[in-house]
Amino acid sequence: MPFRRLFRWLSLLPGGLALAQQPQDPARRISVHLRNPAGQIVPDAEAWLLPFESPDLVALRGTRPPAPPIAALRGQERQRGQVVFANVATGVASGAVLATTPGGLGGIVADIAVGEATRLQLQPMAEVTTAEGSEPFELWAAWHGDRVVMLPPQQGMAIRLPAGTFEVWAKNADGFVWRRLELTPGGRAVLTFAGPGRVLQRHGGAVVSPTGWPHVRLLDDRSPTCTLLGTAAAAPLTSWTEATGAVLDARVVPGAPSPTPLPWPPPEVSTAEARTLFLRNGDHQTLPAGTEVTALRRADDGSLRLLGRWQVKTSPIELAWPGRGDDWLLVTAEGMAPVARDALHEPDRPVELNRGADIEVQLRSPTGEPLPHVLVEFLPDGLDIAAIGTRSDSRGRVLLTGVALPGILRTCDPRHGNVEHVIDAGSGRSQLEVPAGAVLAGVARYPDGSVATGAIVTLRDPRGRLRPAERSAIADASGNFTFTGLGDDDALVLFATILRQGRTWSARLPNIRAGGADLELRSEDPDPPAPRDR
Repeated sequence: MPFRRLFRWLSLLPGGLALAQQPQDPARRISVHLRNPAGQIVPDAEAWLLPFESPDLVALRGTRPPAPPIAALRGQERQRGQVVFANVATGVASGAVLATTPGGLGGIVADIAVGEATRLQLQPMAEVTTAEGSEPFELWAAWHGDRVVMLPPQQGMAIRLPAGTFEVWAKNADGFVWRRLELTPGGRAVLTFAGPGRVLQRHGGAVVSPTGWPHVRLLDDRSPTCTLLGTAAAAPLTSWTEATGAVLDARVVPGAPSPTPLPWPPPEVSTAEARTLFLRNGDHQTLPAGTEVTALRRADDGSLRLLGRWQVKTSPIELAWPGRGDDWLLVTAEGMAPVARDALHEPDRPVELNRGADIEVQLRSPTGEPLPHVLVEFLPDGLDIAAIGTRSDSRGRVLLTGVALPGILRTCDPRHGNVEHVIDAGSGRSQLEVPAGAVLAGVARYPDGSVATGAIVTLRDPRGRLRPAERSAIADASGNFTFTGLGDDDALVLFATILRQGRTWSARLPNIRAGGADLELRSEDPDPPAPRDR
């Protein structure tokens, strides 16, 4: 089913028509120039802006439903192969752009900031369907490129998606499936709604979704039961009970598949412990709109588990979640700077809400050139719980509004070295030189010396000091792979894996440093036994 039919109602909204008649503000505009595989203008495309959450709080990624798509304006630019999003709301800083044509071309721009323009070459889209091709299903897709982009849901018997790597959830009359798809231009992927299933029954009034997919409702008021088919039965699930605010995060359903309904979420053995939180909004008696408190617990490996979420209208508020650990509270509100609070060591100190400050940092290379589109994070008070993720713009500037100072700006882009920059109230506009970092390169081979083209090579920092701590590359036609932006003294681990002739081949190389590192992949599957003589 084409995207244009699914979102035709967007172009009919009264707000959308009024927007087209308003004077355009160039500073709040996004434009994308579309070309077909031959480089020619594409005049008949439909396009949607998929806004990213702003501020992009790293700790809360994947915990809120994605924002609704925004349809591009219909104007003369469309005939010149240009799609325009004008007067983009001030709450939107960046987003992805999805473009499709009636003839079956499509593509995605992973990350474009408001005020920028870019070019997108469309390719033949792939088709996702079932073996029979005659049964309807609903599909939720996440595109995995430079960043994860959640696409709007679609329904139909054959659904088109742009080429690329996708993680998908799909539902038909038999239940839910969970798949990873590698879609090639003009290719076809078949979903199978079969295999052993696990039936879940809603318990305690909770809303249950796959972890990281809050917009995919497995159980809610309209769906008291669901069936998870195949690998979906092993997916981590997140449950939220609005009445209490309690969250059961990333829990996998135990046991073997069974048609007997299993109550979910299961009752917690530990008793929830009540806490009192005081919030202050300057001299105002009321709290800002959209005030929300999220409780998180840091695990030994540094990952964060969601414990609870509460919508707050008055202060103080009673919160409750089970157990004790390295627990933190993250407070957000419309127009206010995010604030993190140590729930264990500072349980009684009030949280002060304020509008924060605006910062501008110019990123430059060691030779002085501006560095555009570099991934960075800003940590208010140096606390990663409240870290805000963003990119430098096309001029190499990091622009953030409404953040709490002092704080630390740090790079976390795999193309560049890691560096940190302290920003306080007197910093004003500042500059930051970003190092190139060291390089690790090698070749992936099989024991016979042939190259392992297409092997997925993963680099990991077991100490978690490198940002990002895990990176992946695909071995090219000569088996070559390269990682950049590394530290000179980082002790790293390399992994490689590939499926070849029905067998899984893998390699592991521990305690390596920047420079050269070749991998030899060996089969994980035992050789079949030799036939016996009779």
